[in-house]
Amino acid sequence: PSWINKLPTMPLGVAGHGGVPLMAGAQIGVQVRGAAPLGNGKITYAGYFTNGPTLNTGAEENIGHKTGAVSGGDEGGHGAAPIGTLGFENTNDDNDDKAIGGRISILPLPQLEIGFGMESAQAGADGAAFSNVRALTNVVDLGYVRDVNLLKGRIDLRGQYAWLSIDNPGEHPLDYKNNSQGGYGQIAFQPYHVNNSFFKNLEFVVRYDRLDLPEEAPLNIDSKRVTVGVNYWLAPSTVLKFAFENMTNEHIDGDESETRIIAQMAIGL
Repeated sequence: PSWINKLPTMPLGVAGHGGVPLMAGAQIGVQVRGAAPLGNGKITYAGYFTNGPTLNTGAEENIGHKTGAVSGGDEGGHGAAPIGTLGFENTNDDNDDKAIGGRISILPLPQLEIGFGMESAQAGADGAAFSNVRALTNVVDLGYVRDVNLLKGRIDLRGQYAWLSIDNPGEHPLDYKNNSQGGYGQIAFQPYHVNNSFFKNLEFVVRYDRLDLPEEAPLNIDSKRVTVGVNYWLAPSTVLKFAFENMTNEHIDGDESETRIIAQMAIGL
């Protein structure tokens, strides 16, 4: 949610937030989750099934199944998503298979969480070309939050790495090794133990993220980005965010860079 995410933008690779997605931002389905003690720590678990992603093949049925704003323009025709990518607009299911996924995490200390997640799904549409193509996503993540008395504040470390593998059917236009990967690392600091009422509500954030696409894919633009932000917390779930980001897109013909200044206000209900 935007009031929990510490920057105005989401990391690269999340559907609905620009670039080529490796995973869904949200899906329609059913989930169960819970937690249990593990020695002096805790273990959490979640499992779900959803309608799942669609495979973008450039065929007519893919028109309008956009993956998000893609640097360098869309491939596969006007209004179509880049060929070989996944679409996560899964209001309707285009096959009889359901995506199955889950996540498990261990908290050996209250401040530290280490997680692993996965999702497996048939991506091809029933009765269409490449109907048997499947996609597998794996994700590892880490979170560490701790008060540091010496700094009179809280340090928040976050990181995630995801890799997506889509079957190679051995037929054009998907006859290549279709593996993508991406991740981010982020550090935030809030000096909320200081006596000054203004500075204690400030939070400083730095994030590095990148996205690597298959070399033989029709769209092969690797991206890397650095984002620096300053937040001001008006309430525990109300925040003003200001950020500066620099993103570099790596093309075959050379690199292109762009910078943006972003502001956002987020309110949690």
